[in-house]
Amino acid sequence: MTKTITLKDSHATYAVGKTPTVESIVAEVRQNNEPVLLVEDDKPIAAIIPISDYQRFALWRENEELRRELGDEDFERERAAFLRLKPELLKTHHGLFVAVHNGQVVDSDANSIALALRITEKQIDPVYAQLVSEEPRIADIPSPEVIWHVNRL
Repeated sequence: MTKTITLKDSHATYAVGKTPTVESIVAEVRQNNEPVLLVEDDKPIAAIIPISDYQRFALWRENEELRRELGDEDFERERAAFLRLKPELLKTHHGLFVAVHNGQVVDSDANSIALALRITEKQIDPVYAQLVSEEPRIADIPSPEVIWHVNRL
């Protein structure tokens, strides 16, 4: 079970009791082999975790970054194949959605959802799916706005 330590402003008049030291927190993590969560103003701000947990996380993060890089390369390779095939696809698949895998069309459909469901069912990965048309399909998707509230003194 994760222990939580609430950090208090040591200069505040309401701060009472002994504030844990870094050494005592580290000793507790080492002894119990469990993380300690540091909370300030009811919000988690950090976690002190056993080194074995950190090493597993670091390995996962490294593998995840590598997987993303390779995934991007695979996607771009399939996209490039679509662009290379497009002149012929305009003759044979105009107005249809096509799925490109390993440099070739593996499926097509007038309905993009039906195509996506079949591709997912077949577990084809990576795949690039696109509508075959002369003009690229452009979607205007509104982006969420970030509103900053600034308290004025």
